[in-house]
Amino acid sequence: MTSTPGERERRTSERVIALLMLLIHTRHGYTTAQIRRHVEGYAELGDEAFEKAFQRDRALLEDIGVPLSLEQPEDADARHVVDASALLLPEIDFSGAERRALLHAREVWSETRLQTEVMRAVGLLVDPGSAGEADDGLGLPRVVQRLTPNLEVFLDAAVEQQVLAFGYRTAAGAVSPQDRPRRVRIWSALEIGGAWYAAGWDLDRQGERLFRVSRVIGRPEELPGTGSDAPARPADWNPVEIRDRLLGQGEGLRDRVRLWVAPGRGHSVRLRGQAVTPTAQDGAAPGEGWELWETDRPAHDGLVQLCGGLMGVVQPSAADPDVVAEVLAAWRRVAEVHDGAPPPHPELAKPRQSRYRQGQRERVSRLLDIVGLANRAGGITKVELADRLELSPKALDADLRDLQYCGLPERLFPGWLFDVDAESDVVEVRQAVDLPAPIRLSLPEAHRLSAALDTVAQMPHADDEVAPAAVTAAARIRQVLADVGHTGATTSVRPSTGGTDDPGDAAAVVPSAADGGGAGGHEPPATPVTSFWDVHADQDTVRVLMDAVARHRVVRLRYHALHSDRTTEREVEPVQLVQSGVVLYLQGHCRTAGAMRTFRVERISAVEPTGEIAKARRRPKKTMLTPVDTTLEAVLAWHHRIRDLADDYAPRLEAQDADGRRLTRLGLLSEDAAIALAGMHAGDVEVLEPAELRQAVRDRALAALRRLETAVRL
Repeated sequence: MTSTPGERERRTSERVIALLMLLIHTRHGYTTAQIRRHVEGYAELGDEAFEKAFQRDRALLEDIGVPLSLEQPEDADARHVVDASALLLPEIDFSGAERRALLHAREVWSETRLQTEVMRAVGLLVDPGSAGEADDGLGLPRVVQRLTPNLEVFLDAAVEQQVLAFGYRTAAGAVSPQDRPRRVRIWSALEIGGAWYAAGWDLDRQGERLFRVSRVIGRPEELPGTGSDAPARPADWNPVEIRDRLLGQGEGLRDRVRLWVAPGRGHSVRLRGQAVTPTAQDGAAPGEGWELWETDRPAHDGLVQLCGGLMGVVQPSAADPDVVAEVLAAWRRVAEVHDGAPPPHPELAKPRQSRYRQGQRERVSRLLDIVGLANRAGGITKVELADRLELSPKALDADLRDLQYCGLPERLFPGWLFDVDAESDVVEVRQAVDLPAPIRLSLPEAHRLSAALDTVAQMPHADDEVAPAAVTAAARIRQVLADVGHTGATTSVRPSTGGTDDPGDAAAVVPSAADGGGAGGHEPPATPVTSFWDVHADQDTVRVLMDAVARHRVVRLRYHALHSDRTTEREVEPVQLVQSGVVLYLQGHCRTAGAMRTFRVERISAVEPTGEIAKARRRPKKTMLTPVDTTLEAVLAWHHRIRDLADDYAPRLEAQDADGRRLTRLGLLSEDAAIALAGMHAGDVEVLEPAELRQAVRDRALAALRRLETAVRL
């Protein structure tokens, strides 16, 4: 009779747990032959099948943090041994603020697997109910979940600084030949500007390189035994320098720009700048009533995005010829890309939904966590257990039923399976004395948790104790890693500085440091995983909104809409903050509109609590940031280097062309919104359909070009 996948998964879990319990039940370990005889599921396998299954099970145990070793006594067969002294998770006496910081760390990752792993780690370290009454986490941003293919491969490789081989398409579209993949010793995985990058030493180019993970082609392959001559991550390697270089935020790279703004328009410029008196160097005003404003030049290519999003409404003064030339070149690209009929494109189809499915590793970890938490506490309620492990009551009941078939191998210890009462409200696991506490965090999990705490330290908080407590909590976890001999740190000499295989590339919309990047004033250390909270928002505004969401306080705000280019006063009952990449949103009931509305926090110029406490409203089950009432449907082509941005517009259909561009059919609010999108990305976003919208983009770009060229000549 053929077994179902679920039954096979359960049998594998039972076998792996039996293997672990067998090894920790003795100090001396067991030989491979003894293990094969004693553990149910091995004896009936042939030699080759057993070897494959046993190596998979052994690797799984190591992957979840079990310290396995192979000891070779003299004149005897090798024995598999578990180091019991390093098996269990130590109890760390976190302060109340550190516990709150740890609970915050559960919310910072947008990547589903990362969030799952950090939630598990925090659940083992901290009782969620013990963090203190002052902070229940309601004000924290709710992160939109994403799934970056291959990310876990680079995260794992960074911990051990492994060499990976992978195909790659650069920002310019150049593809590595299949017979010559990139070979890189991975130093670190970094989240910068809302996107993930892998940094390391390129074995073929003999230099430091940076790769955007979403541009990797196919599945990376580990190359064990290679890269012995490649330097390890240098002790003085600084991820902050990489971030500044990538986002154009290094010292001396920022300046001021002077922009002409049409009367009553361009509120995003007015929001960030100051009105100034024109001089002869500024040239002629583009039209009657246009005003001159001065503002910080946005980081990286933000100036092109700012002027492109307001093409025809904002243009640079003649005072800086380089700025004028940059904007003119960008608008010419928009006009050229939309010249004539578009080439034929592949047929579009419904997007494939990328879903994260927990595997055998997560299942075995969870079952062992239940045993360890119950034993450490002398019994634990189902409510607390479900809260710690982020499980539904139904999922927890299923795990408890499965645990009844796990424990010491029945062949050697008949009747020694775990004794679990799945119907009781209090979970106790008897006959599991060899597992008196949860298994220690695996090395990757510990590094990911400490990186999440580093991110918490950069965020603004209504509670001033949280950010510094995140730093100390991360230091405690790194000390535990050091105590067991695993820090991921290196002391090699720093090699000559290399570059990036995507020069000038970054997330398409990135904030400046003044906009709130690194709000907590904490710079992450050089570790295998580094994340920057590069959210484009004023940190004082974020603090007020966090407090308002947590306490249900009604706020009065001034909002600057981008596409309608209007400024309005709103009174809002905040429901939640939502983070998508580098953009932060406030969702709440707008009393002015009489309905739920979504506001980009960076466009809120003033916010203050009214003193009124509103009745708590239910948070939406799904975080919808794209407009529901769209009036225009269009087909857009996204250049390879910014193709990830299309996800923010919830494509209805999509395909990929021969140049690696992503083609999408999606809904937009208006013609102005489509023109602004094409203008912001200076030719990297092309309107393919409808034809009249494509022509409207070209007409707007040509009109803006003529106006700027005329003003500069005059």
